[in-house]
Amino acid sequence: MVYDEVSIKLWREGDPFGISSLLYDLPAGLTLRARSHADIIVLTKDNFLDVCRSHCDVINDIETEAKKLFGLPVVLNIAPQT
Repeated sequence: MVYDEVSIKLWREGDPFGISSLLYDLPAGLTLRARSHADIIVLTKDNFLDVCRSHCDVINDIETEAKKLFGLPVVLNIAPQT
């Protein structure tokens, strides 16, 4: 199925996207298309949780900022995988 393209935001260098998918286990809600060459860093959910496990000091900041952005609490499950 093909949808009409609609521009809803212009992302700039350094702007993150896909955060809600990482924090809330939601499917991607947007498809992004670059107007010109773009270098993209992909952070999978597993990689994100590994970073959180390695840098526990930032988890409270992530949870606080997510609540400001989305109005929903975040509880990151960073227990070591067995």
